[in-house]
Amino acid sequence: MENAEINSCLDELKDLNPRYFVEVLQIRKSIDGDEVIKKLSELLSNVESYTEIPYYSERHKITTPLYSYCKILSDFQSGEIHNFTVDMEMPPFEVYTAEISIKTDYENFLLYKSKNLNDMACVSFVRVKENNLRSVVAAFRYNEYWIIYGIGAAKAPKIKFFTHRIEVAFISRVKSFCSFATSFLD
Repeated sequence: MENAEINSCLDELKDLNPRYFVEVLQIRKSIDGDEVIKKLSELLSNVESYTEIPYYSERHKITTPLYSYCKILSDFQSGEIHNFTVDMEMPPFEVYTAEISIKTDYENFLLYKSKNLNDMACVSFVRVKENNLRSVVAAFRYNEYWIIYGIGAAKAPKIKFFTHRIEVAFISRVKSFCSFATSFLD
């Protein structure tokens, strides 16, 4: 199945040339009346509930919230597109501003995109530059199945001796967000 919007997102991520890139794919059998897109849209649009997303730290062996803070600065909906500007804190990063866009037809297709609008600092040291942290969740029906495809991408500097630790933490964060996004399916 070809979709110009998903392909455009993939091209943007390719152009970003991220150091860290994670894909998560779920395929679920479609059931009449299951309202997958509507439920997913409602879940992802409840941005302030992101503070309830559990994140398991492989390094510390504890579960904490993925985001410790989420505050909506602007909320605008026009037709099929719902846009948010949000202040968020995802430890160990300090508060940063993100743009979230959710496009949906409420029946067969959803496209969630987010990106950081300013540099992301960790203990006042810039780690991820503006527009270099991206997330995408696409959901669509393919024959009798729902395809839910999540991507996390970050262009960040390589830090000697910390690369593996950063990779594991990034992968765990993407998995946490995608698990949250599909939690209503279980």
